[in-house]
Amino acid sequence: GSARNDFRAEVQVWKARFVTPREQLFDAFVWRNEFRKRNKLTRPAADFGGWPRAIALGLVLLAIESMLNGYLFAKRNEMGLLGGVTVAVLVSVCNVGVSAIFGYFSKSIQHRNWLRKIAALAIISVWLASMLTFNVAVAHFRDALESGSDWSLAANSVVSTVVSHPFSIASIESWLLAVLGVLVSFLAFLKGRHTDDSYPGYGHVARTLHLARH
Repeated sequence: GSARNDFRAEVQVWKARFVTPREQLFDAFVWRNEFRKRNKLTRPAADFGGWPRAIALGLVLLAIESMLNGYLFAKRNEMGLLGGVTVAVLVSVCNVGVSAIFGYFSKSIQHRNWLRKIAALAIISVWLASMLTFNVAVAHFRDALESGSDWSLAANSVVSTVVSHPFSIASIESWLLAVLGVLVSFLAFLKGRHTDDSYPGYGHVARTLHLARH
């Protein structure tokens, strides 16, 4: 009789402990199903490798562009390759970081809400314009260095040159710099675009249910 009473007491304790996890699992399950129904989704959510993996891939793109740009910027830099790499890292951080952020927020292009679709189209349009302008400006900056200008004069002349003659890039190295920047920017945009599930919010809902089950 004592053992039976102890067992019943232990059962009550564990039932009480399971109340919250059971409610969380039920709520997460209902939330996932309602999200699918509201957004007409029947597929499972895509696996998310986690932010450390996404950041690591972004750093790989950043390192590749920085090394290549560093070589192209080393010429006419008083600090040689080190100075070129320093400028290249700053350029690459802007190019990769901004493109990845734009790509992440462009997911709304697949959302059922038309306002979010329009907002995503605006985001993509702004990214395209800023990406092309930025990389063309960087190429003009290198051209100015090639022509013998010092760094401060070259930087000051970029804006007027881009406005008046955007595609009058002289050297093949500067063209390579622009093309490389556009390519890396596009890859960073795609990386941001495919971070987590492509449908906004679906990955978070699916992970909440997965965590509740475990």
